[in-house]
Formats: sequence, C-alpha cells, structure tokens
Amino acid sequence: MKVNAITLRYGNVIEYEGKLWVVAKAEINQPGKGAAVMQIEMRDIRSGTKTNVRFRTQETLERVRLEQAE
Repeated sequence: MKVNAITLRYGNVIEYEGKLWVVAKAEINQPGKGAAVMQIEMRDIRSGTKTNVRFRTQETLERVRLEQAE
C-alpha cells in the first residue's frame, strides 16, 4: 500500500531499496527555511542493520503488511 512519508510511525514495515525495513524512530524536521522532511531510523528485518534516511513529507513509500503462516 502506497503511503506518504509523513504517515510513517514506529513499528511500520516498509519496502525500501528492495528490502523490508521496520521503523524504529520517526521525527518531523521543519527547518526555518525550506520544506519539512521526515527523519526515519529503520532496521533491516533480515540482517538487522540500522540506517537513517530522510524523506520529503509528500514522498510516497510502499508500506507492507506482514502475516504469519504455518
């Protein structure tokens, strides 16, 4: 499901650069001059690596819904 970056919250899972990432922290940065950006700290589900990425608030990302299967 495509969502705007501003709607991302802690615990959301997104697909970014072909990998699944879980959002660990999401902050809105509003500088005095320029557009607002979302500072997202996220962790790769498979490898566990952590990264920080900035997205424009209106940028669209793919949010993923995970389900458990036996």
